[in-house]
Amino acid sequence: MDSLDEPLHLHILTSLASSYAANPANSSDEIHSLTQGLPHTSLSKSTSQDLPGSDEEDDEWTELEINHAISYAHYVYSLPITSLNLAASVERLKKLLWGLIRQGTVVADPTASPASSSSGRADIGIAGSVGQAQLCQDLIKAMIWAGWSSEEARSDVGETLVRLGQQIADLCASNAQTTFPLVLLNSIHSVITNCPLPPLSTSIIARLVSAFLPISSPKFLVKLVRQSSSAASTPHLRPTKNSPFLAQYPSSPVAVVMLVTEAITALLGNSLFSQPSVDEVQKAFVKHSDQVNSSFLPNSEPSGLRPVLKHQISQLMSSPVEGHSLSSISEGREVLAEVDRMSLRWWSDLMGSTYADTERELPGRRGNLFTRGRNEPEEEVDLTVAVLHLMNMIVLRQPDGNKTQLTRLKMLLSESSTITDARVLEAAFTCTTILVRNNPSLGTPMTHHIRRLLMAPLPAFEGEIAGLGGDVPSAVVAAGKCLSVCIEMSANDDLTSSTLYSLLNTLSHGQGNTGSAAVNSIHSLPLHYQGGEADTYTLKTTLTGGKGSEEQRRLVAAAAIQVVSRLALELGKDDILHLSLAMLLQRLRGVDITTEATIVANLVPLALASSNADLVEVYRAFSQIARSSHPEDPRRSSNAILAALTKLAKGMYKRPDCADGYLVELLTLFADKGTQTQMISMTAHAYDSKDREKLAQLRTEGNNRVADMKSWLSALLIPISTLLSHPHYHPDQAMSPELVTHFRNLWFTLVVFELSGSVGRNNLNEHEWEALGIIAEKTPALVLESSNDFVESELEYNSTLRKDFAASIQRRQSAALNEYLPQQRQSHETRNMSTPQITFLMAVHDLEEMRTLRHRPSVILQYFCNVSLNTSSLIGCLDAIMQKVSKSFLKQLYQQAITHSLSLTISNEICKILVACTHRMSKVREKALAYARLILETFSALLCDREVVFTLLEILTLMRRACETQYTDEYSPVYEFSSDRMNLTLHLTDDYAVRNEIVTQLHSVTSTWLTLAISRAPIEVQSILQSYLNEARDVLLIDNVEMGAGLALHFSKAISRLDRQETIMPNIGGWPSDSSNLVASQFASKNYHTGELSGARLVLSQGLSDLQKGSPTESSQAELVAFKSQMAQAVSNIRIKSEALDIPGIRRLLLRGVSVLVASRRMDRDILHYLVELPMVAFTPLAIAAGVDAWTWLLRQRPEAEVAIIGAITAGWMQTIIEKKGFFNNSMNYQDPFERPVEYSPSDKKETDLELAKARRLLRPHTLLVQVLSSQFHAIKYRERAMTISLIRLMMRSLEAHREMSTHPLAREVRFSFLLFGFQILSSSRMEALLELRLRDSLYKAAFSWFSVRPQWSYGSDRIQVGAEIKLLQDFLAAVANDGIRAEHYTSSMADRTPAFLIPGVSSIQEYLVQHKDRVRLLQLLVENEITRLAVWTNPVNEHGRTSAPAVGSLERSTSAADWTRLLQTAWKLNPALAVQMGERFKIASLQAEISHLVKSDPKAVQDVAEALHFLLGDRLEQDAKAALKWLPIWAAVPPVTAIVYFQPRYGNHPLILQYAMRVLEQHPVELTFFFVPQVVQALRADGLGYVERFVFETSKISQLFCHQIIWNMKANTYRDDDASQPDPMKPLLDRMIDMIVQGLSGKAKAFYDLEFDFFDEVTSISGKLKPFIKKSKPEKKAKIDEEMAKIKLSMGVYLPSNPDGVVIDLDRKSGRPLQSHAKAPFMATFKVQKEKLDLPSNQSIEIADEAKGVKTKYDVWQAAIFKVGDDCRQDVLALQIIAMFKNVFTSIGLTLYLYPYRVTATAPGCGVIDVVPNATSRDEMGRAKINDLFSYFVDKYGGVDTASFQKARLNFIQSMAAYSVACYILQIKDRHNGNIMIDGEGHIVHIDFGFLFDIGPGGMKFEPSSFKLNHEMVALMGGRDSQGYKMFTELTVKAFLAIRPHADQLIDAVHLMLGTALPSFKGEGTITRLRNRFQLQLGERQAAEFMMGVIRNAHENMRSNVYDGFQKMQNGIPY
Repeated sequence: MDSLDEPLHLHILTSLASSYAANPANSSDEIHSLTQGLPHTSLSKSTSQDLPGSDEEDDEWTELEINHAISYAHYVYSLPITSLNLAASVERLKKLLWGLIRQGTVVADPTASPASSSSGRADIGIAGSVGQAQLCQDLIKAMIWAGWSSEEARSDVGETLVRLGQQIADLCASNAQTTFPLVLLNSIHSVITNCPLPPLSTSIIARLVSAFLPISSPKFLVKLVRQSSSAASTPHLRPTKNSPFLAQYPSSPVAVVMLVTEAITALLGNSLFSQPSVDEVQKAFVKHSDQVNSSFLPNSEPSGLRPVLKHQISQLMSSPVEGHSLSSISEGREVLAEVDRMSLRWWSDLMGSTYADTERELPGRRGNLFTRGRNEPEEEVDLTVAVLHLMNMIVLRQPDGNKTQLTRLKMLLSESSTITDARVLEAAFTCTTILVRNNPSLGTPMTHHIRRLLMAPLPAFEGEIAGLGGDVPSAVVAAGKCLSVCIEMSANDDLTSSTLYSLLNTLSHGQGNTGSAAVNSIHSLPLHYQGGEADTYTLKTTLTGGKGSEEQRRLVAAAAIQVVSRLALELGKDDILHLSLAMLLQRLRGVDITTEATIVANLVPLALASSNADLVEVYRAFSQIARSSHPEDPRRSSNAILAALTKLAKGMYKRPDCADGYLVELLTLFADKGTQTQMISMTAHAYDSKDREKLAQLRTEGNNRVADMKSWLSALLIPISTLLSHPHYHPDQAMSPELVTHFRNLWFTLVVFELSGSVGRNNLNEHEWEALGIIAEKTPALVLESSNDFVESELEYNSTLRKDFAASIQRRQSAALNEYLPQQRQSHETRNMSTPQITFLMAVHDLEEMRTLRHRPSVILQYFCNVSLNTSSLIGCLDAIMQKVSKSFLKQLYQQAITHSLSLTISNEICKILVACTHRMSKVREKALAYARLILETFSALLCDREVVFTLLEILTLMRRACETQYTDEYSPVYEFSSDRMNLTLHLTDDYAVRNEIVTQLHSVTSTWLTLAISRAPIEVQSILQSYLNEARDVLLIDNVEMGAGLALHFSKAISRLDRQETIMPNIGGWPSDSSNLVASQFASKNYHTGELSGARLVLSQGLSDLQKGSPTESSQAELVAFKSQMAQAVSNIRIKSEALDIPGIRRLLLRGVSVLVASRRMDRDILHYLVELPMVAFTPLAIAAGVDAWTWLLRQRPEAEVAIIGAITAGWMQTIIEKKGFFNNSMNYQDPFERPVEYSPSDKKETDLELAKARRLLRPHTLLVQVLSSQFHAIKYRERAMTISLIRLMMRSLEAHREMSTHPLAREVRFSFLLFGFQILSSSRMEALLELRLRDSLYKAAFSWFSVRPQWSYGSDRIQVGAEIKLLQDFLAAVANDGIRAEHYTSSMADRTPAFLIPGVSSIQEYLVQHKDRVRLLQLLVENEITRLAVWTNPVNEHGRTSAPAVGSLERSTSAADWTRLLQTAWKLNPALAVQMGERFKIASLQAEISHLVKSDPKAVQDVAEALHFLLGDRLEQDAKAALKWLPIWAAVPPVTAIVYFQPRYGNHPLILQYAMRVLEQHPVELTFFFVPQVVQALRADGLGYVERFVFETSKISQLFCHQIIWNMKANTYRDDDASQPDPMKPLLDRMIDMIVQGLSGKAKAFYDLEFDFFDEVTSISGKLKPFIKKSKPEKKAKIDEEMAKIKLSMGVYLPSNPDGVVIDLDRKSGRPLQSHAKAPFMATFKVQKEKLDLPSNQSIEIADEAKGVKTKYDVWQAAIFKVGDDCRQDVLALQIIAMFKNVFTSIGLTLYLYPYRVTATAPGCGVIDVVPNATSRDEMGRAKINDLFSYFVDKYGGVDTASFQKARLNFIQSMAAYSVACYILQIKDRHNGNIMIDGEGHIVHIDFGFLFDIGPGGMKFEPSSFKLNHEMVALMGGRDSQGYKMFTELTVKAFLAIRPHADQLIDAVHLMLGTALPSFKGEGTITRLRNRFQLQLGERQAAEFMMGVIRNAHENMRSNVYDGFQKMQNGIPY
């Protein structure tokens, strides 16, 4: 965090401190992150000796260290009072405080600018910096809070504060700068006056006060004046201009004295009364903490506003002081005396009186120090108030001081007082109140004194008398409070009434109706004035200006009115309130304008406090005044009345029982004013004048008067809206005909005067328009259902519209309505409508449109309840209005949805619409259902709202119950049905047919809606449905059928469309699949764990004594602590892997944790955190699934946890990116199958199953999380903007890591699910343009990165998985097609630029759109290609009824050559690797050429793409590629066989190419290159520069096994024939190489070489010794073999050349067996070989294991081997090498095929060792055993067809048959008679003897079919041509062919490299050409599959195979 900027650093630390304090721990380790950064201090103890002046100095504190100290202090004062850490923190706080003071005293220059925080310790260079001031303040505050915890801590804190005060005083008295001590003074003053002190001892208080007094001594003030005498005039608290880093501090004598005065006042008041509660104290600390930044601002606010002082004054005024503890000790008395003297000195200076002061040094006018100190008048007033309160506090501490203070106060409150500031007057009243409260005998005399005072004009009241509804001035409030206390203390009952009469007698009835011209008339006020806190309007007079006695009387009257009002309110007696109110009303009519306004304003609070009758009388009086007002009569202007009406409406929440009457009064007043306006409007029409000018003048005057009246009407909207705005007042819910009429009249008036609708929006100001919206929201429908003759009667004879006025506006209104409803039909209908009808329609339109836009769309349905309207000509227009309003509503919903700000009231409104779907009237039902469909089908996520779903299901339940009564109570229909769960009632018709129709219709649409919602947010919707079921009523066998519950159960187990795998699964057995098991499990687990903890609480709290009682429903603190501890331990165990991961245990812990939180009052954030962290740390599919289960349960029960849970999930997701887990782990990324070790071993399905399990374990967690986040997003996307931003952040961060995303074939699902989720966020959010463009770019980059690797098939044999991926890609393709660029708004400091400038490569939005179009087309092409490939893979034989290539590919077919070039260039710009891989996907010659051109033009761009090298070098080195060869030294490595190819002459032996090939071979591990030893040896043929030779030599030193194998292979290649008579041209080179390698061996390597080769020579020599016995019998041959084998000496460590991975530990010396041969002597022997194998874990364990860790174990196996002499084995080596490569390809994609590439090693010319396939029988041997066919053999060996053993063996046969068929076809393996086909013990077919392949066959001709052998008995064993087995064989064969085609180049290269051996099977380059043609590389995937199908058809029972078998039987006796 040290790299953060300082404000953010401090903010984070303080937030962390608050978090720690909320859950305090007993150990300091928990807050180590705070304390570890605290500044170092050398103070060993917090004593004064350690303060400045000592020799030892601390280092300067950095800003970051100060931040840590501030946050630590914040932590302390945020701790609960019961925390043990509180008292323990005092010592550290003290050290920090003294260290801070030392810091402030060592800096010489107080105005030096601090350095940056990045400059180490030089960042604090100012004494009194803002950071130091805040730290000082927080340290003091923390210590004071610690003092509240215990007596001991309190004493310690008190002593520290005393020492701090003394230190400040010492610093002030020293010669140092005054800045730092004054900053400290300001800090301690801020804390003491804002945060309550604990009850300190009297001694501490006395010493504290003594410490503060010297600071305000004249000596220091003189010093301060002298220091600042040369400075410019500045405010008393100011930062130094040259240093903006300096904290605020008092810089004038007045400011210093004021701070000291307030601090002493707070200290003296500390023990005068009872202390506040701890909760109140902590609230004060928190409030002050929130205002910490403002604490350093100028102290210009009155002292009374200081929280501590305000609290003290309030208590002193309300109750007398108890005791005078400070004066009880001598020290206290001395301090009080000193404070008294000092305060008297200050008062004398302020008042200008004489005071003898020997210390005064500056002569001059009153208050020399104060006048010389650059003060402002406001400062002196504040100080006067502060000193007055201090003197009053001293009096309370000294009982004998009352007289002096009382005299002083009487002087201030006298007519002769010169005080002109109301604040001083207020303070005087307050102090008088306190004195009277403590001395009741003063009550009566002070009452008379104050009464006389108020009857005279006071200068201090000038400008303070509020009028027209403003707040009463605080001075008046204080006067009223003082008067009330005086009367209360006097105990004279008549004193109240006499005082009221005396004050109000100042109001003269003869003052006249108008004021003097100098008086501000209330006409001059704003017309729409509203009273409020910030809108106090004052009427100012100027007594000092000599305006006369009239103004004085007016001022006295206004003061008297306000004091009377406050007095009555303070006394609070009903009779006094009534009397005051009656007296004011009585005087209302005979006074001047100003006085009238004052009376009106003060009647409001009295009315709200009085009885109902008085309240009614007041608002009726207001209404009467308003009615009698006239625009031409200024005497009756109603601005004051409007303000009073508004204030009365605002306070009506206290009197809800009178609200209806007041509302009717206001609405009546509005209608009357409207009628009056109509009359004025028609005045000009009444004149029959022929004088046009006069008539025009009259009309102009009339229009002006109408405009004034309309403005008045507009203003009257404000009090009406204020009344209606009270949240608990709903006149629209209890609609009386009278109230509906009044509202209708209001809206008619608004319409006819154009004050509503779009026209009204222009005629009303902003406040009035908002008021009209509030009125619209609370207005009932303008017609009641019970109005039977509304259209013909009520509407036509409406009293609001005058006939003459209605006739005058007929045409205008009709035209306006036609503009609202432009459809021709409506226009035609409006022609015959009357004005009231048109006005009604326009009123409905304006009202309902405004109401709908304020989220009340349901009310419009109520108009269709009225029969009169439904049968009138108005119904068509009403339909049109509803359509228009509904469109406006949907448009508003859309705008709110994309900004995630949907109103919470929408769900309630939808529920009302749903209820209306069951209405008695068909018209209402029709409209409601259409409305509901429109909303819910457009915004399906609204069904993620619990209230909507529950209401829908409850309606269905009630409707079914309503239909049941037809049968259960046939003749007594029930009309009302209520739900106790949702508080709804249905009012139904008695027509059962209609009821059944309703329930049928609702059931249908509900199913549709829920299906749609589940397809978007399955987890949330189904969780809500489960909650509905879980909260279902307890039912028994009676009344146990509920339609809602049934529907909820059905859809809670429904398969979501997002579950693509299960969706495409066919209905097996006719049963539609569902998730019943999951639902049942979730129900059971939730109820179990809830009941489990509930029972535990019962037992723990009550034992087993009374089990009938209910258990406690709330979680205890002990439960929360226990779960936090155990969950934290579980997380720790997983992290350190101390225990095996137990998923059931994790699930139990999670569900129990949720049940605890559900029952807890508050959401424990630690448990919430662990609920997410626990599964995220485990991060296995089962752990995440358990987490999802727990999270969804919690979110449904406690929605307030939503933000925390989703936030924790996103944080956990981010952590997986950092830790490279799951989807962001590249350990299983795509890898070329030949970059993995290729082994000569049989296929092992367990290996692929394990790989599949590992991949699923790796990728499944993120897949689940994407589902959770996507589902949650669709549930909250309309309302949770913050969570959406969090998800966008997660999306951006994840997409930035697209290079880390897995490229495993199974990662396709999670990647494109995540990308689809990203596009959904993009389409559902209105973002800033730059963010939108960057998110879209990131999505495309991540999508293209998938296509930047070689195209891949799916892994394994999961057809459903492939189908799901196809469906996902189709959805993704649709999302890409529907994606549109908004770029609606952007935020930029550069007004002349658009955000496109910030996107690299574009200069405008238009250019971006052009480039984006190509990008979209490119992505669509790639996704279509991917879909096509997967479709071929899942349905390789194009079977009808199965998934086939969908309707895509048209884009590829319609793309021209020019388009391909442009798109390829676009791909190259986006990602060059993408362009390279396009060559593999699209078999277009021009595309291949263009890719080659791009690679050669810019090789640097693709140097990390190994596949690009093919496009650079091609089949041979071309001239245009030579310039790019300089990049080869750093080019990515190709597979070994490809590297070996580059040694070929066709690449010109270019040094750079040879060096690259050499580097690649050395880069690959020896275990990998070991397999390609034959090709490495052949590469020596063209090794002109000796690179291969060097590689062989160097590698031989590294690996002894490689050394041996390369020697044997070189020996085998020294001659071309079997008899070693025809030397190979490279024999000299090979001989030299062998000698060089052998000579290079030494030590153990040489000994091992000798040992191995001696052993092998001894074994192979048996064949030579057997040659003389060739013509002899087999027993003789065997005897010779046994004889020779007995001589073999077995040495430790030797191995068979064909088994380098095992050690020969024994041999069966009697196992020798001569083999049949005419001229050669091969034999077979058996050896005991010890090997190592890796024990792989099971699939189950890999699901929960942290990683697959296999254990190597040794095992022994008897291995038979054939030793040949004089027989070339190199052709077998090559064939088996290619077959082994096939096996690697199949294994790499999890294809379940079987191959057994047994080992054959050529060891010398014509010599070799061949492994024998174990436990296998040739078909020849079966025939000799009289087994007629394979089927019979399998039945005999494995059992009948229906046995599992037979079916497993048959499956093995099919899988191996498919693999070998492709191998036989590609390699053209011939001589496939029954002697060369083996069947192993498990049923696999294994081909042996590969003497004839490629271009030769037995006898030199190719008689056998060109496909492969597939005879009748093979097909029969599979089950016949139409069987499942044969179909499986066909599909696997095609898939095998498709799988190897992408690797054809490497397979062909491996063969091509062997051409130099001149093996019989090779016919030159033609062999390679024909080999390549068999791969059909020019074909697409579907065409290649069709081609292979043709090959299979050719092979099936091919006659040539049968004929060849017959020939073999005749020629060699091989049966078939």
